[in-house]
Amino acid sequence: MKKPPTSIIRGATPEQFRSAVEKAGRTWILDTETNGLMVRNGQHRAEWIGMTPHRTNHCFIWTREEFDAGIRPIAEGLHLVGHNLRFDALALDLDLAEWDDTMLHLAHGCTSQPLSLDEQARSLGWKKIKTSPMLKSAEKWGTNRIHEMDEAELCEYLWDDCVFTSYLWNYIQRSAWAHMDRRTEDAVRRMEARGVRLYDDGLHKFERLALGRYEEAIQSLASHGFTGNINAPKQVGDWLHEAGVKLVRNPKSGWWKTDAQALRRLAEAGDERVLALLSARTGHKLGYGLVANLRGFRTHDGMIYPSVRTTGARTGRFSYSDPPLQQAPKRDKVLGPAARGMFGSRGGYVCGADFSQVELRVAAALSGEDTLLEAFASGRDPHTETAASALGIPFEQVTESQRFGAKAINFGILNGMKAKRLSLELRSDLETARRWIDDHRKGLPRLHEWMEGVWSKASTQRVVRTLSGRTRVFTADESTLPAVSQEVQGTAAELMRSALVALDEAGAEPILVVHDEIICQNPLMRGSDVARIMSDAAQNAFPDALGSVRFDCDGGEGERWADVH
Repeated sequence: MKKPPTSIIRGATPEQFRSAVEKAGRTWILDTETNGLMVRNGQHRAEWIGMTPHRTNHCFIWTREEFDAGIRPIAEGLHLVGHNLRFDALALDLDLAEWDDTMLHLAHGCTSQPLSLDEQARSLGWKKIKTSPMLKSAEKWGTNRIHEMDEAELCEYLWDDCVFTSYLWNYIQRSAWAHMDRRTEDAVRRMEARGVRLYDDGLHKFERLALGRYEEAIQSLASHGFTGNINAPKQVGDWLHEAGVKLVRNPKSGWWKTDAQALRRLAEAGDERVLALLSARTGHKLGYGLVANLRGFRTHDGMIYPSVRTTGARTGRFSYSDPPLQQAPKRDKVLGPAARGMFGSRGGYVCGADFSQVELRVAAALSGEDTLLEAFASGRDPHTETAASALGIPFEQVTESQRFGAKAINFGILNGMKAKRLSLELRSDLETARRWIDDHRKGLPRLHEWMEGVWSKASTQRVVRTLSGRTRVFTADESTLPAVSQEVQGTAAELMRSALVALDEAGAEPILVVHDEIICQNPLMRGSDVARIMSDAAQNAFPDALGSVRFDCDGGEGERWADVH
């Protein structure tokens, strides 16, 4: 692709910029160059600002001081387009009234495609200018050397980003869900700016428990004859193989496969050596990795300002980085509560709620499965109801082990779980697992019929979409087995987005969104208020498709996240 000639207008006055707006229209591309990446807590900021009238190659460029001296109020009245615009808005402390984000639209249109501006440029044949080393810092989150950079070189680099973003905007089909995504980004931007309080005593307790688990697991491994590096695939693989554990080889390296997925299957079968190895890896990752990250990102006043990634996950789920709060364990009965005990709000009060079995409720509504819908409508346990229907016995006669089997398959079946995997979950033989699946299919026929339809359509069209239209494209060599999970998890993720927006607009002041849970800090609200707002938002998100099921939430309040439940 041939680039247009460079056209840079440096330091235009407010009067000159206003005149340009009158001629070019209200849609302008915005990009910034910052002195570092930590813009959420004000440690770094935008030092240079570029703005391009859409469908032109003219780039107006200002220093931060020039922008603040009179350009800001004009810019805030425009329709602004950017790539990851939330970052630029935080870096500039800019109020966004009317805006669009090319990255959000790309992620909605195809959740499995690369989203960076450089990757998009490569795919469209646009030869981007390489990032100067002076715009990179020695430490990942340190301050860079932007003030030492040649002004002409920096301006040309900023022009390149702005003009390519304008070009990209021409090719993007705006999604019908764009309005909700913009409201979500606004809510997330405010949430990131609030930050989360990190309690020292909670951090020490979590560290002690995680490292204690690590040390215990290391001792257990030593008793089984392993004293090597738990994260060294070759050492671990050779040891397990020599001990008689059945492993498969990695076709590329030739080493035995010892990744988490391979080992988890062995652990579920009850192998003590593998259980100890996984426990050691978890303890090490949390006790050293997560704890170090939390300490590294804590500010002088005890706050952390994590980055919320609203794009990147194929399902549309949120994730965290800097620090990676998503690593905080949820289901672990010891480390889970300890992790939640580390976090609170600046003011020392939190309230929150989480959705109850949201993905199973989504699947029940989408499939119209009567057994599940009746269980949710009556408030009965859906797993017990499933077991009773699958086994053909009264609700009251379902045993705990039968309920456990139904629960395993209820959640696993949505992720394409087959008999072999279920046998590991149930710690049963393969034939027992097959009977469970057959009984489940007989007891919940509409659910299975709906899933088979999703898989069949995905196999033929290589595409699956959530209710909002968020799309995942499967390549020719990719399995479409995740199609059901994509539709269910993706729709559940959109319910979370709707709930977050509703809480933000109700003044609840959200500070965390993790899994199916939202934590807020407004002292005038209680957990029951949060639960009601979340439930109503989910109920109203897709009433035609999901109106047959209630989206219940459980709420609570206290000093810390752990007190919410």
